[in-house]
Amino acid sequence: MNFQKIPYEQTNAFSSTVLDYLANKEELNPFFAYLPSAKQIPHIINDIKHSNKLDRSKLVQALKEQYNNYVPSLQVVKNIDLLKEENTFTITTAHQLNLFTGPLYYIFKILNTIRVAQNLSTKFPEFNFVPCYWMGSEDHDFEEINHTYLFSKKLEWNNFQGGSIGEYNTNGILPLIDELKAIIRQGPFLDDLIAIFKRAYSHENLAKAVQILLDELFGNYGLIVVDGNCKTLKQAFQPIIEEELKNKTSFKLVQEEISLLEQAGYKSQATPREINLFYKTNHSRERIVETADGFELADSKKQFTLDEMLAQVRDFPERFSPNVILRPVHQQLILPNIAYIGGGSEVAYWMQLKTLHEHYDVHFPMLLLRTSAQIISSAQQNKLSKLGIHSKDIFKDIETLKKEYIARQSHLDLNLESEKEALNTLFATIAQKATEVDASLENWVGAEGQKALKSIENISKRLIKSEKQKNDQSMVQIEKIIEQILPFGGLQERKENFSQFYSAYGQEWFNELLTLLDPFDHQFTIIEV
Repeated sequence: MNFQKIPYEQTNAFSSTVLDYLANKEELNPFFAYLPSAKQIPHIINDIKHSNKLDRSKLVQALKEQYNNYVPSLQVVKNIDLLKEENTFTITTAHQLNLFTGPLYYIFKILNTIRVAQNLSTKFPEFNFVPCYWMGSEDHDFEEINHTYLFSKKLEWNNFQGGSIGEYNTNGILPLIDELKAIIRQGPFLDDLIAIFKRAYSHENLAKAVQILLDELFGNYGLIVVDGNCKTLKQAFQPIIEEELKNKTSFKLVQEEISLLEQAGYKSQATPREINLFYKTNHSRERIVETADGFELADSKKQFTLDEMLAQVRDFPERFSPNVILRPVHQQLILPNIAYIGGGSEVAYWMQLKTLHEHYDVHFPMLLLRTSAQIISSAQQNKLSKLGIHSKDIFKDIETLKKEYIARQSHLDLNLESEKEALNTLFATIAQKATEVDASLENWVGAEGQKALKSIENISKRLIKSEKQKNDQSMVQIEKIIEQILPFGGLQERKENFSQFYSAYGQEWFNELLTLLDPFDHQFTIIEV
């Protein structure tokens, strides 16, 4: 693979919060704990060691329970056992249970997590670093996870069941695997991938299916899949659930943090509710709302007094599910986690949560922006080359690309920039003479100059339009190749699934990406395959 790296800002696809974070803008310093640098690792380890919150034995017990009825890769078994040791730490990413892993960035996040764990294990051999994927199995937004795209074609799973996604049965997914195969059609590793999908989604429970899928794809790298939807792991979270119900702590603290972020000039990413918990039973996950007499479930309207709700927490902590505000706290409470790897919106909403972690004396991790990448095939690269478009220029506006192509073809300045400059010089001279005659004429001459400049601009537009018509086929080709590379007008990684690439290159594709995608590098990667 050939590759090149460009600054994130050149893609026009990232928020000012993310760009300023990577640039280490002083305004954001109060909202994170560590600079995103490997040099911070010894300091972070020291901070975690002084935390008394971790219960490693419970963590290992829960993970072994979660992997029951399925024998994971040997490296995963080894890494789970390593978590018993005080010198073992985790690098974590998290995501929902997207169909067939969903968009490409899902894969990039996981590979970044593995890469950081591998690099730190080499750099600091006295410690162990293991990669973890925290499943968003408790989320209930089915429409966010029930589809994926291949060559801009949508594959959709239509089987809404209600409640937490991880508890869905997988009925209806196996036929979609055949559709996926028909879309890809060929590739030396296509049959291998289809077999992996079928083994995973033959399990009736979606959370288990995703665990198996990720073990098949990444188990040899030691990736541990963690499901927070677990009674053992919720027991550690119990005191925080109780305080949330009694005092609405997270709402107050996060609102204050959002206010400070906005004063610093940044938008909030996630909005807290007064109570940032759901109540979860079979086929339902309902928001908990405070009432005058206690609490009510938002959908079923079921009522609880405070004492009744606290009794539920004590007896059934697994029924209480954190939303986006409290989920990171649950994760950090359980894992000896050094760094969290997420996309731009994730890094931004974690910046709202530092004070909340401090309140609960829960370690706040280093925030690492996952690597973003654009994959361009050799066929696409050939088309770009014929049109004279460099791969780093694909993020330019299409009209700009067309104008640049026309300029290259005509060898003329159809924007008439030199003529505009000469006209401005001419009217400046005229204005000076007019002022000497009558000072009141200066504005009139300026207005006439603007009219003349407008005429030249109209002539320029007509020239460019005529040249475009002469090169109509090339204009269409530019539109088509950019739409192919940037589907639906956005980054490829936010739409396209990994299957087309895995089918062509197999597991070696992951190995290649591991060498290229480094979240400590802080640059966008363009990869030619």
